[in-house]
Amino acid sequence: MLERGTLRVARYRGAPILLHWSLALGLLAFGGFAFVPGFWLGFTVLILVHELGHAYLVRRLGFAVEAVVVHGFGGFCSWNGRASRLEHSVIAWGGVIAQALLLGATFAYVQLMGPATSAFGFHLQDAWIRANLWIMALNLLPVAPLDGAEAWQIFRAMRVESVTFGQVLRRCLPGFGGRRRKLADEPPARGSDKPTSERPPSKPGAAASDGEPSAEAQRAIADALRRISEQARDARKK
Repeated sequence: MLERGTLRVARYRGAPILLHWSLALGLLAFGGFAFVPGFWLGFTVLILVHELGHAYLVRRLGFAVEAVVVHGFGGFCSWNGRASRLEHSVIAWGGVIAQALLLGATFAYVQLMGPATSAFGFHLQDAWIRANLWIMALNLLPVAPLDGAEAWQIFRAMRVESVTFGQVLRRCLPGFGGRRRKLADEPPARGSDKPTSERPPSKPGAAASDGEPSAEAQRAIADALRRISEQARDARKK
C-alpha cells in the first residue's frame, strides 16, 4: 500500500513500516552505482534494524510508535509522548545498540560457518560489517540531527534525574524490569522534568505510582472543598 511516496511492507506492534521511494537512489549511491543486490538487501535491513531499535525502546518506555520509515539517506522512527531528557537519550541509543547486535550476530556466523563464498553473500556481509561500523560511528557523532547529539547526554541526564544505570536496564530490557515502565517512574531529583501520567492506582486505597493521592485522601479533599463551598455560600446569604 502506497502512502505519500512510501510502500508499506510490514507493521511493528501496529505501527506501519514504510519504505520511501528515495531508498532506491540511496542504495545505488551507497552501492557505488554497481549491481550489488546482496549489499542492497543488507543495507536496507541494516537501516531497518537501526530504526526498530529506536522503536523498541520507545515502546519499552511507554510511548507510542507511529511509523518506522526507511529512506535513501537513512530512516527515522516517528513516535509521540512526553519524554524526559533521559528518556530521549535512552531512545537515541536504541539504533546503535540494535546495529551492534546485528554486527555481533554476523561475526558469530562468519566464525562458525566461514566467510561467504558467493558474491551475494559477500556483499550482504559487507553491508552488515563494514557499512554497519561506518554508520555506527557516524551516528554517534555529537552533532544534530545525528543520534549522538542526544545519546551522549545520557550521563548528564542520569545525574540530573538521580537514576542509576541499573535502573535504566530494568526499564529497557525484558530480563531486568518485567513489565515495561517509563524511566520517569523512578523517584526524580528536585527540578526533574518528569512527565505526568494518568495511570490509576493499582488497587483501591493505594497511592498512585506517579505520586497521586490515595482514594481516602481524595475523598477527604473533596469533603473539605465541599465544606468550604457551603461556608462561603452561607456567608454570602448573611
